[in-house]
Amino acid sequence: MTKEKNRLSLWWRVVKQRLRVRCLSLLGDNARYVFVQNGDTGFLVDPADNHVSRQLLKTGVYNPDELARYRALIKETDTVLVVGGHIGSIALPLSKSCKSMAIIEANPRTFELLHLNTKVNDLKNVRLFNFAAGSSCGSIDFVMSSENSGGSKIFPINRQDHYLYDDPGIVTVELSRIDDMFDEQFDVVIMDIEGSEFSAISGAQNILMSARVFICEYFPNHLRDIAGVSAYEFSELVESLQFDEVTFPKLGWQGSGKANLHEPFLEVEKSQSTEDGVVFLRSTETIG
Repeated sequence: MTKEKNRLSLWWRVVKQRLRVRCLSLLGDNARYVFVQNGDTGFLVDPADNHVSRQLLKTGVYNPDELARYRALIKETDTVLVVGGHIGSIALPLSKSCKSMAIIEANPRTFELLHLNTKVNDLKNVRLFNFAAGSSCGSIDFVMSSENSGGSKIFPINRQDHYLYDDPGIVTVELSRIDDMFDEQFDVVIMDIEGSEFSAISGAQNILMSARVFICEYFPNHLRDIAGVSAYEFSELVESLQFDEVTFPKLGWQGSGKANLHEPFLEVEKSQSTEDGVVFLRSTETIG
């Protein structure tokens, strides 16, 4: 019964998506995106997207609490790397609080919007890179979700309905190690890549070992279904980064990043919960 209910929910999401696309078509054959303005920041959004774009259309801002939490960790002199920039709903507002920002986005369809939104906001301190971050170099199959474009991801090992329900486009994208793509260091790294975090972190050891702040999404089911990685394996990897302090905002857990991280990661998995951004901090003395 639960499986049938989930399928009905996914079907209804696709129906609503098609209705939104039809509404856009009423504006004419050439209408493609909708412009959203909020204060001094504007976004071109795809109305077919039922998550980030829908929230921007409704309120003009995406996840304001998350945005404020991240902004409090960034200094005006910081260099920031965002891995998984989507259309820029989090990254571009944050770019106004730092010295410079590099944004990686694997989805070629979303990357087009990210590029346009950077131009719309006339951001001179932002550089964009279109590749998937991993532990090796080459190419990889990528799922371009349309109903929830922020849920786009590398092709999952475990083909669940909720990853492929909206008949997404499957494309081949470039796969690269972050450490191979950047010579410079970054003060802050923000990562949200729908289950590919383990592979991306493995290929970004040098970058992360020199960062003061690392913020990483943690969805246990994504790690398991997309990459075949357990919570225990993930906790082992991030513990090796030797950050001084780690905070799980939703779980309410805070402690050392150098030992005993298995407990909070496994607790999030056990409770079938998620963390939009686990925060890892390193003291400036440690970096120096």
